[in-house]
Amino acid sequence: MCPSPSALQVDIFLLGLYITALGTGGYLPAFVAWGADQFDSEKTRTTFFGWLFVCQNIGTIVANTVFVWLQNKGEWELSFWLATGVGALATLAFGVGVPTYRQYAPGGNSFVRTAQVIIASVRKWWIEVPRDADELHELPTIELIRQGSRKMPHTPRFRFLDKAATRVPGEFEKPWKLCNVTQVEELKCLFRMLPIWLCAIPFAAVFSQINTLFVEQAAVMDLQLGNIKIPPASLNLVNVMTIFVCTLLYAPVVVPIARAITGRPTGLTQLQRLGCGQIGVAIAMGLAALVESRRLSLARQGKQMSVFWLSPQHIVLGISQVFAVVGAMDFFYSEAPHAMKGLVSSLSLANLAIGSFLSTVLVSITMHFTTRDGSPGWIPPRNLNVGHVDYFYWLLMCITLLNVAAFGLGCRWYRRCAPTPESQTNGSHTENVKPYF
Repeated sequence: MCPSPSALQVDIFLLGLYITALGTGGYLPAFVAWGADQFDSEKTRTTFFGWLFVCQNIGTIVANTVFVWLQNKGEWELSFWLATGVGALATLAFGVGVPTYRQYAPGGNSFVRTAQVIIASVRKWWIEVPRDADELHELPTIELIRQGSRKMPHTPRFRFLDKAATRVPGEFEKPWKLCNVTQVEELKCLFRMLPIWLCAIPFAAVFSQINTLFVEQAAVMDLQLGNIKIPPASLNLVNVMTIFVCTLLYAPVVVPIARAITGRPTGLTQLQRLGCGQIGVAIAMGLAALVESRRLSLARQGKQMSVFWLSPQHIVLGISQVFAVVGAMDFFYSEAPHAMKGLVSSLSLANLAIGSFLSTVLVSITMHFTTRDGSPGWIPPRNLNVGHVDYFYWLLMCITLLNVAAFGLGCRWYRRCAPTPESQTNGSHTENVKPYF
């Protein structure tokens, strides 16, 4: 029997977890944008995002096999040292390749650029925006490039923000009072992507069940594989292997089929991939609810259901991730203004964190309303056999379907900002009104 840890030991352990989270949050968004910067064509960037996701899941395979096996043997210290060694080797490998990488000079703080537009707009709330967009303040192209940006055409949406680029007689060109059109359009671009990003959060909340309820569900099922009793968390390997196989098959199989249907060179747009992923999540939750309903029926008869009946929901969820996660990384990078690639790329990762918090909130609300009058609730903490996790899965499926509808509306509203032929000939700036879906 191991002695209980001291308060200091617990604090050191938690500090290590927080440092790990801080490090991951610091490098991963930058790595996504930096990696995509190494490629010029959309096809090669999409391939990079796919292989990045595959490599992340290969790491998950190692974590769910080698490290879980060591930890089940009680070798926690060894597993932590191995993880440290792997991280050190990865850092060394990255450092060796630094001289060969394509690197761009930093172009300033994206948060500051955004704040300048908002504050300048509020300061000049009383002025009228000129009808002619050419009267708005803009910098020469060479100056924008020097600042790490690229010239963007004016668009008519969110006209209030145009006040930031409107000149006032006698006003000095100070960054917190007068912004350029490109700077304003960068913020408009963020606002246009906001509905798409918000719709990705419920997806992340549902996906987080794979590490929580799916594991608890597996723990009360028959875990025997011949003479071996597998750990409940190891079933995540089904999900990971599905992601690995589907990523390999996407370009040679899915793209040609989709190209024949849509007529697009890439088969599906990034938003269409996101939509397919969201629909897949709803299907996965429906399968999870059906399996759990059957498991409860058998459990109340004193029987156990094989844990491998959870495989279909893991497989469908894995396929959904290939569409949604890779599609999200590709979408946010491709649509981001040049000066905000890193910031916008982090949005596709931030929704995973927010989704985890949302999942916790959903579970808490569900337990609050289902544990009244002495009822064990849908998700009892000690014995799932007296609860109704299947009801919670049906609830998640309904939430996902509503989210799919909201996502469709967001896609119809979304517009890409791009120069039109007229803008290149006579200097006028208009918005490309073709929906990107």
